[in-house]
Amino acid sequence: HFLPDIVGIRIEQGRVIIAPHPMGDLTWAKGSTQLSNGKQVAVAWKKLADDKIEVTVDTDKDVEYEIKIDYDETEHDDGTYRGKHVFVGKCAK
Repeated sequence: HFLPDIVGIRIEQGRVIIAPHPMGDLTWAKGSTQLSNGKQVAVAWKKLADDKIEVTVDTDKDVEYEIKIDYDETEHDDGTYRGKHVFVGKCAK
Protein backbone atom coordinates (compact mmCIF):
# COMPACT_ATOMS: atom_id res chain seq x y z
CA HIS A 1 0.00 0.00 0.00
CA PHE A 2 3.04 2.28 -0.07
CA LEU A 3 2.54 3.42 -3.68
CA PRO A 4 -1.18 4.29 -3.34
CA ASP A 5 -0.36 6.41 -0.29
CA ILE A 6 2.31 8.41 -2.11
CA VAL A 7 0.41 8.74 -5.40
CA GLY A 8 -2.75 9.39 -3.43
CA ILE A 9 -5.46 7.18 -4.96
CA ARG A 10 -7.89 5.83 -2.35
CA ILE A 11 -11.25 4.13 -2.65
CA GLU A 12 -13.49 4.81 0.35
CA GLN A 13 -17.02 3.44 0.45
CA GLY A 14 -17.13 3.33 -3.35
CA ARG A 15 -15.83 6.90 -3.73
CA VAL A 16 -12.54 7.77 -5.43
CA ILE A 17 -10.45 10.12 -3.29
CA ILE A 18 -7.26 11.74 -4.63
CA ALA A 19 -4.98 12.86 -1.78
CA PRO A 20 -1.26 12.77 -2.66
CA HIS A 21 1.34 12.57 0.11
CA PRO A 22 4.85 13.54 -1.04
CA MET A 23 7.41 11.99 1.29
CA GLY A 24 11.04 12.78 1.92
CA ASP A 25 13.01 13.89 -1.10
CA LEU A 26 10.45 12.70 -3.67
CA THR A 27 9.76 15.43 -6.20
CA TRP A 28 7.21 13.57 -8.33
CA ALA A 29 5.17 10.39 -8.55
CA LYS A 30 2.66 8.83 -10.87
CA GLY A 31 0.51 5.76 -10.86
CA SER A 32 -2.89 4.36 -11.68
CA THR A 33 -5.40 1.89 -10.40
CA GLN A 34 -8.24 -0.06 -11.92
CA LEU A 35 -11.65 0.39 -10.33
CA SER A 36 -14.10 -2.44 -9.74
CA ASN A 37 -16.02 -1.33 -12.86
CA GLY A 38 -12.88 -1.78 -15.00
CA LYS A 39 -12.22 1.95 -15.42
CA GLN A 40 -8.75 3.40 -14.76
CA VAL A 41 -7.81 6.36 -12.59
CA ALA A 42 -4.34 7.83 -13.22
CA VAL A 43 -2.64 10.40 -11.00
CA ALA A 44 0.64 12.26 -11.50
CA TRP A 45 2.00 14.91 -9.16
CA LYS A 46 5.11 17.03 -8.98
CA LYS A 47 6.44 19.40 -6.38
CA LEU A 48 6.65 23.07 -7.32
CA ALA A 49 8.32 26.00 -5.55
CA ASP A 50 7.02 27.27 -2.18
CA ASP A 51 5.76 23.85 -1.03
CA LYS A 52 3.16 23.76 -3.80
CA ILE A 53 2.13 20.68 -5.70
CA GLU A 54 0.66 20.19 -9.17
CA VAL A 55 -1.67 17.20 -9.43
CA THR A 56 -2.97 15.81 -12.72
CA VAL A 57 -5.90 13.40 -12.51
CA ASP A 58 -6.97 11.55 -15.66
CA THR A 59 -9.97 9.25 -15.87
CA ASP A 60 -13.09 8.64 -17.92
CA LYS A 61 -15.85 11.24 -17.87
CA ASP A 62 -18.16 8.82 -16.05
CA VAL A 63 -15.77 8.34 -13.10
CA GLU A 64 -16.34 10.82 -10.29
CA TYR A 65 -13.58 11.70 -7.82
CA GLU A 66 -12.74 14.13 -5.03
CA ILE A 67 -9.41 15.95 -4.79
CA LYS A 68 -7.93 16.63 -1.35
CA ILE A 69 -5.40 19.45 -1.59
CA ASP A 70 -5.41 22.97 -0.18
CA TYR A 71 -6.09 25.02 -3.30
CA ASP A 72 -3.82 27.86 -4.29
CA GLU A 73 -4.03 29.80 -7.54
CA THR A 74 -6.37 27.34 -9.18
CA GLU A 75 -9.66 27.69 -10.96
CA HIS A 76 -11.12 24.66 -9.22
CA ASP A 77 -13.50 24.60 -6.30
CA ASP A 78 -14.02 21.97 -3.64
CA GLY A 79 -16.28 19.20 -4.79
CA THR A 80 -16.25 16.32 -7.20
CA TYR A 81 -14.79 16.12 -10.69
CA ARG A 82 -14.90 13.88 -13.73
CA GLY A 83 -12.38 13.42 -16.54
CA LYS A 84 -8.96 15.06 -16.73
CA HIS A 85 -8.07 18.06 -14.57
CA VAL A 86 -4.88 19.72 -13.31
CA PHE A 87 -4.92 21.12 -9.78
CA VAL A 88 -2.33 23.37 -8.08
CA GLY A 89 -2.17 23.82 -4.33
CA LYS A 90 -0.57 22.49 -1.20
CA CYS A 91 -1.01 19.03 0.22
CA ALA A 92 -3.95 18.90 2.59
CA LYS A 93 -2.92 18.43 6.18
